Amino acid sequence: MDDARLDQFDRKIMALLQDDARYTNNDLSERVNLSP
Repeated sequence: MDDARLDQFDRKIMALLQDDARYTNNDLSERVNLSP
C-alpha cells in the first residue's frame, strides 16, 4: 500500500469526526471551508 499523506483539511475533518461522528458531509465542508 502506498504511503498515505493527510493534508490540513483531512486532519481537520478527522478531528471534527472524532469529536462528533454525526456530522454530515455538508457540516464538515462548511467547517473546513471546502465545497461539499
